[in-house]
Amino acid sequence: MRSCPECGESGIAEHSVLAVANEVRELGPTEAPSYSRCRSCDAIFARPDPETLTRLDDPPGEPLVRVVPPWKGSSDGNELQLSWDVVELFFEDHAGDAHLEPLRALIALLRERGFDSTLRAGQSSATLLLSRSREHGLREGQSHLSFTAEPDGRVKVEGLLEGAKHRFGPVPATFGGRIERAIESLAKLPLD
Repeated sequence: MRSCPECGESGIAEHSVLAVANEVRELGPTEAPSYSRCRSCDAIFARPDPETLTRLDDPPGEPLVRVVPPWKGSSDGNELQLSWDVVELFFEDHAGDAHLEPLRALIALLRERGFDSTLRAGQSSATLLLSRSREHGLREGQSHLSFTAEPDGRVKVEGLLEGAKHRFGPVPATFGGRIERAIESLAKLPLD
């Protein structure tokens, strides 16, 4: 996240921008105007390039969708980082749910370690999903890991790695031990 010029808080997504859905359909994701909304103060900005944030008084049309910024271009790595922005924003929207805090911290730690450029992130309800999928959604039998928050702050881990089922926990939601080994094993698989 980068700092908002309006409130100074770290609330502007770096790897994704907003665009009006109809404009994306008509012009394509690289030509449609880009916008960013601050997660802290809700200010909205036109964002024609990575450095320029111009405050808008009136919001753009609806519905808004999250897309890879046009200046980043279309690549698997950029699409993966976009998926992490979307998941991070989902969990930030549920910041009042204390039992999800360990997942928010795990997401931040995994991004810091660079897994946002090798793994696709997703969520289902309050479960974090990680895969090596090129596209949103999982096919049957596709390798993945899921992390479900438990009320005591730990997570239950389930998944499929190269056809082998994995299930353990609840364990602390930290990057170490079995969680580290499972995530690193998943990250070594080919993108599919």
